[in-house]
Amino acid sequence: MSKQLFEKEYERSLQEIEDNKEDLNTRIDESCQRIQDNINAWHQESLNIINKEMSDYERATRG
Repeated sequence: MSKQLFEKEYERSLQEIEDNKEDLNTRIDESCQRIQDNINAWHQESLNIINKEMSDYERATRG
């Protein structure tokens, strides 16, 4: 393999690694966002349940 061909292949490999790294970082960011969205939804649902239970308790203790 000539030096020129080797260098060209080396540069191509480096670019492929960089592209894969960017793709992986994007996928990680998207996964983190989905996790955060799920946490937020779970938190909101928990608050809704707590508020309903408190309202039910207040109604039951008033009358």
